[in-house]
Amino acid sequence: RLVFERGDSVAVLLYDAAAQQVVLVQQLRLPVHLREGEGSGWLLELVAGMLDGGRTPEEVARSEALEEAGYRLETLEPLGACYLSPGACTERIHLYLAPISAAQRVAAGGGLAGTGEDIRVCALPLAEALAMVADGRIRDAKTIIALQHLALRAGLAAQGGVR
Repeated sequence: RLVFERGDSVAVLLYDAAAQQVVLVQQLRLPVHLREGEGSGWLLELVAGMLDGGRTPEEVARSEALEEAGYRLETLEPLGACYLSPGACTERIHLYLAPISAAQRVAAGGGLAGTGEDIRVCALPLAEALAMVADGRIRDAKTIIALQHLALRAGLAAQGGVR
């Protein structure tokens, strides 16, 4: 059997509760472009990066949030770790939720120019992001998982439960 050894990764959902808004990033993903054709490779996703250089998942989450979206994170809430394609890939992804505010946006984001990153920062109402999951416009698994986790939490909060 073929196994792709990729290493672990980290992803974080940036959520402004006061504005009921999430911040996602959009970047070209070559495998999607090659499979689906012109114009289809730009995916909306969580801020994410590879767990490398002996850094902890929390360090990677904070670094990627600043590089990709321009946010300096204060709090990180672990959502868990999971395998996205365990039949072929060893990669395990550590998922986090990070509460943010406008005051925490300290840079433009967009990725590191020296590494060729071309990242668009997209702030969306939570309801719109969830509608985009439902209708297939958001197709990235880690992003779907984190957004649905947040939707479940919001449902519990609306019923007087977890906040």
